[in-house]
Amino acid sequence: AVCKLGVLSGMSFRLYTHERTAGALNLFGYQPTEWDVDRQTIGMVLAAHAAAAIMASHQSDNLRSAVAS
Repeated sequence: AVCKLGVLSGMSFRLYTHERTAGALNLFGYQPTEWDVDRQTIGMVLAAHAAAAIMASHQSDNLRSAVAS
C-alpha cells in the first residue's frame, strides 16, 4: 500500500522518557536506501527533542491538575 504512495524506505525511533517509552517517531523516504549515518543521527536528535517535548507537556498537565485541585 505504501509503495503506491512512493514510500520506499522508513526508519522508526522510540521516544524515550525517564519513565517509559512515550511513542515513536516514524520517518519515511522516497528512495530505497536513503538512511545513511547522518540521517540516522538527525533522526535520533529529532526523537530526543520530541520525547523532551512530550515529557514537558505531561509535567505541565500535572502542574495544572495540582493547582486546580
